[in-house]
Amino acid sequence: MADVLLNVVTEGVLNKLISLVAEEINIVWCVKEDLESLARNLEMIQALLVDAECNHTSKDAIDIWLRRLQDVSSKADNLLDEFAYEVLRNNIEKVYQEAERIGLGPVEIVSMSNNPRSDQSSTTDPFVDDSSIVGKSEEVNKVVNLLTSSEKDGNNLSVIGIVGMAGLGKTTIAQLVYKNEKVLRHFDHKLWIHVSEDFNVERLLNKMVESLTATNPNLTVGEAIVGKLNEVLKTKRFLLVLDDVWNEDAEKWDRMRKCLHGIGGSDESRIIVTTRNETVVSIMQPSFPCQLGTLSDGDSWELFEKIAFGHGCAAVKTPELINIGRKIVAKCGGVPLAVNAIGGLLWYKKDEREWSKIENSETWATMEEAGRRVRSAIKLSYDHLPSLSLKQCLSYCTIIGKGGVAAVEIMIQLWMAQGLLNPSKGSLLEMEDVGSNYTSILFRTSLLQVFEKDGFGRTMYFTIHDLVFDFVEEAAKDLLKPRTLILSDGLAHDLPIVRKSLRVLVLEDENVKELPTTIGKLRCLRYLDISRTSITELPNPITQLYNLQTVKLSNLQQLPKNFGNLANLRHLYIGKDGMINGKPCLLPDIGQLSSLQTLPFFYVSRDKGCQIDQSGHLHNLRGDVKIFDLQNVSNQEEALINLDSLELHWDTRTRDGSTDEDVLKGLEPHPNLKGFTMKNFMGRSLPSWMLTTSQPLVFRNLEKIVLRNFNKCQQIPPL
Repeated sequence: MADVLLNVVTEGVLNKLISLVAEEINIVWCVKEDLESLARNLEMIQALLVDAECNHTSKDAIDIWLRRLQDVSSKADNLLDEFAYEVLRNNIEKVYQEAERIGLGPVEIVSMSNNPRSDQSSTTDPFVDDSSIVGKSEEVNKVVNLLTSSEKDGNNLSVIGIVGMAGLGKTTIAQLVYKNEKVLRHFDHKLWIHVSEDFNVERLLNKMVESLTATNPNLTVGEAIVGKLNEVLKTKRFLLVLDDVWNEDAEKWDRMRKCLHGIGGSDESRIIVTTRNETVVSIMQPSFPCQLGTLSDGDSWELFEKIAFGHGCAAVKTPELINIGRKIVAKCGGVPLAVNAIGGLLWYKKDEREWSKIENSETWATMEEAGRRVRSAIKLSYDHLPSLSLKQCLSYCTIIGKGGVAAVEIMIQLWMAQGLLNPSKGSLLEMEDVGSNYTSILFRTSLLQVFEKDGFGRTMYFTIHDLVFDFVEEAAKDLLKPRTLILSDGLAHDLPIVRKSLRVLVLEDENVKELPTTIGKLRCLRYLDISRTSITELPNPITQLYNLQTVKLSNLQQLPKNFGNLANLRHLYIGKDGMINGKPCLLPDIGQLSSLQTLPFFYVSRDKGCQIDQSGHLHNLRGDVKIFDLQNVSNQEEALINLDSLELHWDTRTRDGSTDEDVLKGLEPHPNLKGFTMKNFMGRSLPSWMLTTSQPLVFRNLEKIVLRNFNKCQQIPPL
């Protein structure tokens, strides 16, 4: 418990004090001595808590203290954000010098976790999800064959029901079938809808339209929605997956079936339904029921062995650990989710003592039947998470809702906005690196599940299993005050003053066309998403939100003057490659944002502040970036870029391309590049960095290269 609490205080509040004990700001606020006293008090709390832990002080007493201190910590965090705002507003440059002069620094924490891979490690091995299901390949092949068979069953909209208790892998089997190559070739359209308890026919039909068109019509009349679907699916062969269905109302299903018939799709269209409930299956009258059972002892061990002793695991596979492991696997009752969760947890445990502690946990004894053993495994994985901040991050993930899907990158930025990602003292990690490490732990222990990966193997989207979702909602209900506001039905002209402590603001309404100037009062705001609105301009007061870390835009025509004041901005998203009404969105003086890590594009212009040298100041850029209009570069200029993917675009208009070769010389990327695209290059030769076959080889990690309209060039890079 002591190390948990220290994560809240030391990582969240004490670190901030370093940057705030400065003469200039204290002259105004007259709180220098108070801040120094607070630092000393926090150090005292640390010592007392460590002593309480060592002497086994009552857990209940510590829990009460924890919750009280959480409340105080939250208030202190907001106050310190106000201080930070004033520091940036006054452009103070001597903050850290003053902190060092008075000897104030974050207290070093000795990790008390059993996890050998904590924040202090520079990397966390990436989670690798296995695309196959041990012991379930027969069911996958059976469903694939049923979907693609031309055999008639008397119904023109056959239903395949996958049924079984929670954690058996119903959704995973459906996903494997959904992505099967044979299925991809067989159907013209595929639609996936997570249903859960809300079997509202209009909602489901609207979701189908959204899946097909990427727009949600929000129609309320079933016939009108069917008409929309008819425009796309008429005579087409489609596959519809209804995942996690709970509906026991036969009338609702009859109405849904009639609507699906009314779409006019091919007789060879199919529906897959996953459910835990036998009654649901009988109501839907599946042509081909698929009843899932638990894994055999052999398959359970094979799955566990693949995970717990997988690449990079902490333990050495010994006869003693194998013996303990087999006993633990037996407690999982053949439920794949339980085996996955426990296997992922033990991947981090390095010795026999730690494995025995899991085997003999009292958690198993309270949940004997197979249906509840998966909850035991989830609880053990959750209880052994290495820090409170990681548990808080998992708790925040429930904001996506049951069956929801979210981008990993965006969730990490939301965690940052809540102040949950704090690298340890002396660590070279950025907050984003800590977040990436956290997601790796959550994926490996099955507390989060991979939903989609990109072509480079990076996990892009995640979801949460329903059982995990229910457990986390209950176990962590008081663990975090999210300080998040999501508005989907308009925006008041004035943002209420009571929301001044807001950290996250998301607007999801295409009817919203402007932000009120009162946005400038949200001094603590760190995350702003207006990408699903019709806002084309930002009010000038937004440049006073010095704590902003992430801004997501869509229809922006230009950035406001003094946007470079946002010194803490790390992630800037602008949709549609910045093309609005045929005109590019220029980003003048973007190089002032030296903390920027995400920049989707950059248009080179001869306008002041829009030259290519601006990108050379952005030394922290990561991810993917596209650079357009390189014909506007007048000479060779250096642009050091550390990215995963880089796209270079010249204009397609007639030109001699005389400067293209010189421009390309100055755009040498980092050798970790995985994807490289170059379009409309009119030079005849390539720079040496693209042609060398000796070390250092720039393209040594390249996985994908695209060269288009490359007709004049007489060379190609060696691959």
